[in-house]
Amino acid sequence: MLTAAHCVQDIRPDMVGDVSVIVGRTVLSDDSQGYARDVRQIYVHPKYKDDYAYDAAVLILSSPVTEVAPIQLATPGTDALERPGRLLTGIGWGNTVQQDPFPNEGVWNGPDQLQEVQVPVVSAAECSISYDDLDPALDLCAGKTGKDTCQGDSGGPLFVKVPRQESYVQVGLVSRGIGCAATGYPGVYTRVAN
Repeated sequence: MLTAAHCVQDIRPDMVGDVSVIVGRTVLSDDSQGYARDVRQIYVHPKYKDDYAYDAAVLILSSPVTEVAPIQLATPGTDALERPGRLLTGIGWGNTVQQDPFPNEGVWNGPDQLQEVQVPVVSAAECSISYDDLDPALDLCAGKTGKDTCQGDSGGPLFVKVPRQESYVQVGLVSRGIGCAATGYPGVYTRVAN
């Protein structure tokens, strides 16, 4: 299972046995949905630091998930899916209340139903105006005023439907941002193709 490194960086090896995941659930409170798996091992990207560069981790599960089809991951040859303006889809159970950029805190509304948002890719040149630590090789920006992922969505997927096909490709992982859905501050995602 793929997630953001900052979501699991504080889980020590002796704590891994207490971690589990549920896949295939769209309503958090519905225990009849989804399939639980214990986590056997956590691999944080070896170059990950607290500056969010290489914000990716892989969770090795105790048994395979065969009930839910995995999504295809972007590769270096699929960068056409990341062109500025292309609409991508983010999903998660994060905050649904728009947050002003400064201070980066505010009202929290964590939904019970899985949420979905369509966000346009923002060029690296435009995004670097707001984020001076942006590395276009590692980061992908997407969002606009009123449309973004938010706190609580971290580690979740950013994906796109492949044109003229019935398949999807995950191009990013929710990583960071200033506020959420705030003017001038799109979300920053770890580029899966890297």
